[in-house]
Amino acid sequence: MIGCSQEAWWNFVLLSEPLAYVSDTPMRAAAISVRFLGKGLHNFLMLTFEFDGNEVVEALETTGAIMAANHLRRVLAELGVAVPFESAEARAERLDSHWTEALDELAFLSREAEDQLMTVLGRHVAESETHYLALGLPASEA
Repeated sequence: MIGCSQEAWWNFVLLSEPLAYVSDTPMRAAAISVRFLGKGLHNFLMLTFEFDGNEVVEALETTGAIMAANHLRRVLAELGVAVPFESAEARAERLDSHWTEALDELAFLSREAEDQLMTVLGRHVAESETHYLALGLPASEA
């Protein structure tokens, strides 16, 4: 990973929980963004029902992943309905009833958008490496 240790990167990927961070902070934005990267767009929308679609767009923008934010914004507009925080069942029903073949074409980020997202997340981890390294320590050592 660019500019950070592998240990810090993997702690960030595996142990950073968005809901553990205060809303509207870079840490929360990065934690949401790495989930977005890891799950893929359609799976992210289906499986991370605890986030409003607009919060995810804002998180991507905050991290500097402008291409991914613009792509998600386009998907949400094409979907034609709000994607609020809701139960897993409600989210699945909402997406199933509004997802179209045209959205299938938008279900994946471009390579350039993925690369930009990886770069900005790597930079974020490098800037906060001490925090992410501490995530992997037992509580008595943190």
